[in-house]
Amino acid sequence: MLKRSHIKSFLITVASIMLVCAPLSAAGKKVASSILKAKKNVDTFTLDNGLTVFTSENHSVPLVYIEIAVRAGGVTQTPENAGLFHLYEHMMFKGNELYKDAASVQKAINDMGVTSWNGTTSADCVNYFFTIPKDQLERGLAFWNAAIRSPLMDPKEFESEKKVVLSEIEGGQADPGTIVSNYLRTRLFPEAPYHADPAGSSEVVRNATIEQMRDMQSKYYIPCNAALFVGGDIKGAEVQALVKKIWGSWTNNGNKAPSAPAKQSDSPFSKVKYAIMPYDKVTEQIADVEIFFRGPDAEYDLSDIYAGDYLEQLMEDPDGTYAQSLVADSELEIPDTS
Repeated sequence: MLKRSHIKSFLITVASIMLVCAPLSAAGKKVASSILKAKKNVDTFTLDNGLTVFTSENHSVPLVYIEIAVRAGGVTQTPENAGLFHLYEHMMFKGNELYKDAASVQKAINDMGVTSWNGTTSADCVNYFFTIPKDQLERGLAFWNAAIRSPLMDPKEFESEKKVVLSEIEGGQADPGTIVSNYLRTRLFPEAPYHADPAGSSEVVRNATIEQMRDMQSKYYIPCNAALFVGGDIKGAEVQALVKKIWGSWTNNGNKAPSAPAKQSDSPFSKVKYAIMPYDKVTEQIADVEIFFRGPDAEYDLSDIYAGDYLEQLMEDPDGTYAQSLVADSELEIPDTS
């Protein structure tokens, strides 16, 4: 943070090159796939139903990481369903055809000796993952297969999780970080700010129905719109055989992977915008100065994304010219590169 005398606010500068992710186009997928294949010990195969599987062998410890990811979240939202992907994520842990309720799901996780697990909803992805002992590989694959293909959507659990998601959305409305994020989204992506907001709308979540969940499942939670990642103390041939056995019958319900959203303007305004947000919980001697840019989209400007990532790494390097120059400027009174 930058130290100044008697400044008690956030200064937000919004320009026109902020990085934002979106589902990759066909060309983008080829580039990403070629990069992964070039990496040591990473293999890729695709089932007949379209599910893409990535495997990576690492025998240093007897553990296996499994993740199932779906191209969904913010970029697939509309004003009518903004927030429902987040709600759906919560319902994945509330029972399925293999485990009858939330307690059974939790027991299965404990019985497998899971070391860490979670699910997330982001701007461009909904994913679920855990790490298990290597001897639980087949059970772990079957666990996520059942979770993603046959969530029960129990009405009682559904109403309970709506309250949890609502508390997350509404609780953040007083958080300064959320306030700043909402401001940025509406300025940088005025045509569809909900594409960059996986939390969504409290009104939409409050009025959500199980029928909407099932409709989303049919359109988005399908193998041609998903990727499975398995890494750790594994043998690639064994994983491939197990995945075909367990996941091969997953169907697309006659649907294709959703198309990419329309590109939003990369020049949402003609001049740099400035904003100041007072925050009385910060000491008067400290101000947080942030500069945001609207930049390349992964779906449309893939090559520029790599340049942007490289630039970001250069600026984040604590020993780099940028960070060292800031610390060396005595007027800024920055104590160190952190």
